[in-house]
Amino acid sequence: MCGIAGIVSDRTLDPDDRFVVAAMLDRLHQRGPDGRGMVTRRTAVLGHTRLAIVSPADGHQPIANENGTVWMVANGQIYNHVPLRDELESGGHHFSTASDCEVILHLYEEVGVACVDRLRGMFAFAIWDEPRRTLLLARDPIGVKPLYYAALDGSILFASRLDALMLHPQLGRDIDLAAVHEYLTYHYVPSPRTILRGVRKLEPGQRLVVRDGIHNAQTYWDLSMRADATRTDDEWMALIRDGIQSAVETHMMADVPVGAFLSGGIDSAAVVAAMSRSAAGPVPTHTIGFSETMYDERAGARETAIRLGTDHVDCLMTPDPTQLIEQLVDCFDEPFADPSAIPTYYVSEMARNRVKAVLSGDGGDELFAGYTRYLRHERERIARRFLAGDWTGRFVRACADVAGPRVRGFAEQLTGDDDFAHYLNVAWFSPDETLALFGGDALPALGGHDPFGVLAGHFNRCDAEGALRRGQYVDIKTWLADGVLCKTDRAAMANGLEVRVPLLDIPFVTTMATLPDHLKIDHGRGKFALRRAVEPWLGRTIVNRRKRGFEAPLDAWIMGPFRHVVQDTLCVSSARIHEWLAPSAIDDVWTQLNGGRRGMGSRVWALLMLELWLQRVASIAPVVRERGIKTTSGVAAALA
Repeated sequence: MCGIAGIVSDRTLDPDDRFVVAAMLDRLHQRGPDGRGMVTRRTAVLGHTRLAIVSPADGHQPIANENGTVWMVANGQIYNHVPLRDELESGGHHFSTASDCEVILHLYEEVGVACVDRLRGMFAFAIWDEPRRTLLLARDPIGVKPLYYAALDGSILFASRLDALMLHPQLGRDIDLAAVHEYLTYHYVPSPRTILRGVRKLEPGQRLVVRDGIHNAQTYWDLSMRADATRTDDEWMALIRDGIQSAVETHMMADVPVGAFLSGGIDSAAVVAAMSRSAAGPVPTHTIGFSETMYDERAGARETAIRLGTDHVDCLMTPDPTQLIEQLVDCFDEPFADPSAIPTYYVSEMARNRVKAVLSGDGGDELFAGYTRYLRHERERIARRFLAGDWTGRFVRACADVAGPRVRGFAEQLTGDDDFAHYLNVAWFSPDETLALFGGDALPALGGHDPFGVLAGHFNRCDAEGALRRGQYVDIKTWLADGVLCKTDRAAMANGLEVRVPLLDIPFVTTMATLPDHLKIDHGRGKFALRRAVEPWLGRTIVNRRKRGFEAPLDAWIMGPFRHVVQDTLCVSSARIHEWLAPSAIDDVWTQLNGGRRGMGSRVWALLMLELWLQRVASIAPVVRERGIKTTSGVAAALA
């Protein structure tokens, strides 16, 4: 995988702009440790760092078209590049590399911004069309690869990481309070916001066209969730198996060894089973475990590995609080509080010792209804039919008002609508609890901002009826892109490892989105269709193994080895989050965890990650060429 960065302006750029992009590439070094390149045009500077997976010898970027008037930098893999390349070469295009990404450039020459419609893969790229003075930024449909951008005084900055953009001396550091509000609610910052007011994420399935100072964001892809009732159940089972096999074989395309993450769950097991069916030898598989039994998936992963004959390794994780905190804060360019980032980081570190690319089972929960919240949705939906709109519902709400906020939140789930109930199921803090955290002038400054608006916009665009299908759609658009895939990308890239997600191959996603509801949840368990489909590959015992989830024993860690880190960081008067959050409210969250309230560890962790991110940002100095910058040798090499 790679990192990209650049500046495109309506003015003639000067050496300072090139210096800034070179420094941005230093920041992106871990995303591309195998090489770097930069091109300077009159009004544009494009840069690239490379992790060489396909065509290691000659796939260097930036890449130009045949006459050097159109330039591209890209991060990702294009899995249908072979047929596209054949088509483009037969049409007269000449390729300068064997890189899969070069097809994007020549496809753009043929069809313009519609090139994204023909791509099958994961990508984030920038194309500078000099004759047309047009910049095209694009991100893959699901959002596997990140892309940030900012508009600055006639210029557009873009990069694969937010902290790379922060090196520009004119970029403001103002914190977006609405983003803080959303972060505390969801434990990540949903697109298109970032934690900084002046920077945006390009959303999954979007392209941004910049021409003559006008920015035009366009959605080029969306997902239909309407059920397909034309197939029999047996036809669906065959379609799932064939779809996984096809996607996995496509995603194994590489010129370096490819392995896999293997947990105790069915998603990664299905992917590894498909890999084993087509690989020339045993698939390298990797598992991380914990001493806390209820979080340890090593036994289940070993059972799967033995059945499939993989080359399996696992490791017991014993966290060093100081080292772990430093690594996590450095690899996430925005505040991010999903604790499963911890095992993801360490399993990536372990895998990188053996391979440069792995396949994962990310996306299975969203496609096949694996989350327990989907089961809760169905039970709550039945309860709402009984409670809503009559004296029973009013009585429940009245009792909840007397009982307190936790019961009141549960009552809102039972007496509200399906969409709002989904919001309450995915929110880590209830609306009242989140607002109670803000102190001083911060609460009025929020101006009535409602984090539910993030989900509401997606609910409004969903073309299907029913709480389950609509909930899956919103999770794919939000939690999957900005939570799951962000976690995997940042943790793996921090270790120079590429992670591929075959279950999110677009042809497979668009087909599985139409899976009928009766094949998703059966007898109180999700992923019914997936378990039934891959049982011939894995056997009944493995497919019926109870779901654990890829989590870390966070409460135990915070009350144990991490306790002093929390106290020394959050429970001090100098904490930076006190600018917006009330110290008494933070102390209350900490007190509740110490008092044994379940689930409070994740809330403390979210506050800790926000504080440590703010401290890290304060240490990132913008680039000023006159006084130089402390950096690696990359800047000097790029400017030589």
